[in-house]
Amino acid sequence: MANVTLRLVKGTPLTNAEVDNNFTNINLAKVEIGRDLSGNIYYPYVAGIQGRDVSNTTPSNAQVLTWIATSNAWVPSTISTVGANSVVLGTDTVGDFVANLIQGSGVTITSGSGERSSPTIAANVTSVGSFVGDVSNTNLLASILQVDGTGSTLDADLLDGQHGSYYQDWTNTTNKPDPIITVTLTGDVSGTASATLENVTSNTITISTTIGSNSVELGTDTTGPYVSNITVGSGLTVSGTSDEGNVVTISHSDTSSVSNLSSDNSDGTVIQDIAFNFDTFGHVTSASASTVNLDSRFVRLSYETSQSITGPITFEGNVTFTGNVATIAANNLIVTDNFIYLNDADDNSNIDFGFVGNYNDGTYRHAGFFRDASDGIWKVFDQYLPEPDAAVDIDTANASFRVADFASNVTYVGKVVLKSDSEIVTGNTTLTTTSESELGSFSTTTYTSGKFVITGKEGSNVQISELLVVHNGTTASSTEYGVVRTNQTVFTANVDISSGNFRVLVAGATADSTKYTMSGTLLRT
Repeated sequence: MANVTLRLVKGTPLTNAEVDNNFTNINLAKVEIGRDLSGNIYYPYVAGIQGRDVSNTTPSNAQVLTWIATSNAWVPSTISTVGANSVVLGTDTVGDFVANLIQGSGVTITSGSGERSSPTIAANVTSVGSFVGDVSNTNLLASILQVDGTGSTLDADLLDGQHGSYYQDWTNTTNKPDPIITVTLTGDVSGTASATLENVTSNTITISTTIGSNSVELGTDTTGPYVSNITVGSGLTVSGTSDEGNVVTISHSDTSSVSNLSSDNSDGTVIQDIAFNFDTFGHVTSASASTVNLDSRFVRLSYETSQSITGPITFEGNVTFTGNVATIAANNLIVTDNFIYLNDADDNSNIDFGFVGNYNDGTYRHAGFFRDASDGIWKVFDQYLPEPDAAVDIDTANASFRVADFASNVTYVGKVVLKSDSEIVTGNTTLTTTSESELGSFSTTTYTSGKFVITGKEGSNVQISELLVVHNGTTASSTEYGVVRTNQTVFTANVDISSGNFRVLVAGATADSTKYTMSGTLLRT
């Protein structure tokens, strides 16, 4: 209840301050009924939760509100619980469970298998032979050794107190024999030797042999190739005999009387013709050579003076021109490729490139069309005084630089920069949602405002809207001052700022497929 000063209660006229206080108190104490509340300020009731209707069905004791999708409302309902001892295992449940524990041989089970019981399972350990106690390696070995011995059928670890590896050593073997070995060699090789093998590991037998004089006959007592005689052929001479111990010399006759042939070429002089005559032994009997100077017929790769080519020329492979300047003096330059590739170098990562020419209107100037590396925008220019160079970008800050007029019938997709202070942008997309979706995004640092025309088509329904947009870097605002539609509303438009960009948003009136097109002008400051 608002605190109000009444003139009838006070008995005198109210002051201006009392009148102002009355209005302030009434404003602070007001009750607005709306959204999920209904009724009046004295008897409000909940008509909805989060914008969803609440059923007017009278609830029963212990019921709660439950969202029922089929009713599209919050409806009183009873929460179901499982009664004590009402679930029978195996009947009302699925999955594996242990119904009971059965005591087998050698095992003792205590405490039973009833509900909430804690069964204890113990193994009964009995004696094996004379061994009683924990089953450990030590106790098990002691028990086995009690029955180990001759006739026990157990494989013993030890033989006469020793492991098997002991008898692998020859020195541990007793009653070893001392054999005597005699070796006699006969034939072309003779010799004898003998040894008593008292210690097999250290005894050696050394045999000294000799070959008797003239006892080895080549071809009979030997294997492998050998030369038995040398026969003189044509063009060769042989001195010496093939007897044992002699030296044989083989000489090749010189049947050629031709002098050495040479040609000391220089510059473009090369050997054009060369002729040789040979005898039956492959010797040159005559030789001749003639030369020709090719300087006037071919282009040299390296030459101290300028060269020229008269007539047409065709390069079949790739051609690379190195140097600072390549001049083409032609009335018409014809390129059959569909692209002229500029700036083909890995190290030229961010430089201006384009087309530049010069003209003289009384002053030597330049004009052209290039991509400005500083902002990535293509620009048409003229009146530029500095000489463009591959190593120097075009200085747009130079006083002589001027953006030139450009005339054309233009069909464009994307954006067009007008005098560097505005851009024309276009876009299109197809959406199937009623949620706000991005139709275009633009940098808040580059553009401060814009005007957009947006068209949406859903089936036979078409809508076109005109939107003015402005932002202050933090908040984007818009006004939709022109809307025309064929039948029903197709979309609503809005703007916001996200990640340093202001965005043009659209939300479909339905989730049906809707095709959107946009054309707009962005303004810089």
